Amino acid sequence: LCAVLIGIRSVSLLRSSTISVMVMSPLYSINITAELEQFLGEARDFTFQIYPIVGGGPVETRKVNVAANGIASHVGIFQAASSTYNLLLDSPSHLKRKKMLVLLIDGASIDFTDGGAQQLYTGDVDDDNAVTAGDVLQIAGTLRDTVGDGDLNNDGIVNGLDLTMAVANLGRTGDEL
Repeated sequence: LCAVLIGIRSVSLLRSSTISVMVMSPLYSINITAELEQFLGEARDFTFQIYPIVGGGPVETRKVNVAANGIASHVGIFQAASSTYNLLLDSPSHLKRKKMLVLLIDGASIDFTDGGAQQLYTGDVDDDNAVTAGDVLQIAGTLRDTVGDGDLNNDGIVNGLDLTMAVANLGRTGDEL
């Protein structure tokens, strides 16, 4: 004698036995494409977040790998319910990029490069989503270091190339949701 009730997370069957039922959103696959400015060297991760339109925190967050050429293409299985969302990309030392009102359904493609015309700009070493004089000074203070956020192009050393990129992006700010 068993009754099925929609929305019940656990159902008692005879005496003290309990069956737990996990309620999950449907799984679907989406393709994400992005490019980091002047990126060289080792692969790196960036963060992809899915936000509800009406505010609140992310409903899903993923680490997506960027290849050594700075281009990321990720096909992932997501659990956020198929709907319209705001999306945000973030990578260390880069300014954030957003996409607003994106319909996420199975097979969706999200191109943060806008057809190859946009990159995630670099130079934000203090992670305040703006390239400021403080970022430039921090990079200048770490010249010749082989580790740290000042290595903007990820070539293994903080050098004049990194400093030049930060100066070129001085005054730029990233997207906010």
